[in-house]
Amino acid sequence: MQQRLSASGRPSGTDGYDFSYRMVVDSQGLASRVLEISTTACGLISLIIGELGRKRSRVNMLRFFMVASSIAVSLLMFCAIGKGSGFMAAKSPSFWETILALPEVALAVVGLMFHLFIIGYTVHLIANMSVPKRAS
Repeated sequence: MQQRLSASGRPSGTDGYDFSYRMVVDSQGLASRVLEISTTACGLISLIIGELGRKRSRVNMLRFFMVASSIAVSLLMFCAIGKGSGFMAAKSPSFWETILALPEVALAVVGLMFHLFIIGYTVHLIANMSVPKRAS
């Protein structure tokens, strides 16, 4: 397979049968993947910090966990919605493609509900860890 640089800057070549083609690189998909991976890493780090805050009874670490994990979940939901809307705009899905996409949506909703439960539980932990004010 021979490759050469065309005038437009895209790599091009032949498939062995002298059929010329140009390769198209989707840079938006790569940027989306980088965002998903970095957001997941941020969520993992916030989870570790939250667990350390719970074990050591550190309210500030738990607050950081709540904020960082909420941002991570929000960005991941944004990526999931963006990926789904891009799929719908690219082509009109068939009935079976729509049915196969439902588990992804269900998992996203279950993950969001689970995160809301975790935030409520963390708020409860912080309220129990805070030193009560003395009556003067």
